[in-house]
Amino acid sequence: MKFRKPNRLATTAATTAAALVLLAGIHGLAHAQSMDTPTDAPPEAEVKTDPTKDFIKKVNDATGLEFWGYGRGGFFGAPKGAPKGGYSLGGDLQKYRLGNEGDNYLEFGIGKKFDLGGGIKWGVFYMPTIYNGKSGTAQAYFSLSGIFGNSATLWAGQRYHRIQDVHIVDKWVVEDGDNYGAGIDDIPLGGLGR
Repeated sequence: MKFRKPNRLATTAATTAAALVLLAGIHGLAHAQSMDTPTDAPPEAEVKTDPTKDFIKKVNDATGLEFWGYGRGGFFGAPKGAPKGGYSLGGDLQKYRLGNEGDNYLEFGIGKKFDLGGGIKWGVFYMPTIYNGKSGTAQAYFSLSGIFGNSATLWAGQRYHRIQDVHIVDKWVVEDGDNYGAGIDDIPLGGLGR
């Protein structure tokens, strides 16, 4: 069986289109909520909600789809031959964020879980990425949960795990990379598990 490499332009276009549809929906929900809020109410009487989370919850409840993502970007300039961002004080944890990344990145995940009955669910998840104009896949995997009667989840496919983020210095202390394989997540260990 031969697998054909996906067209990079088509993948980038599809990812961009999905992100734009999601952003348009978020904007529309935020606008609708702002129209519903009375302007004469005192500030302490207003209920503070996150329109993005509210929109995502409504979509999840209506479709059963799960969405997640992350993005960063900006415009960088430097004299010819000089680096664009990524400045460091020299140590492993010495590269600071807040405009120092020197790159553009977007990841957009989508997934769905299906109920097999008896508390057992299987799911399929996909996460394309765009890094400095190059598209790829960070995650594409299947999962199976509920077979042990607890929160443990079996998975197989392409997946990465990142644990213990030190966000200000853009460092993942534990990161196993983009791997293909299988594993078990969320194994309860008495009072030690999640």
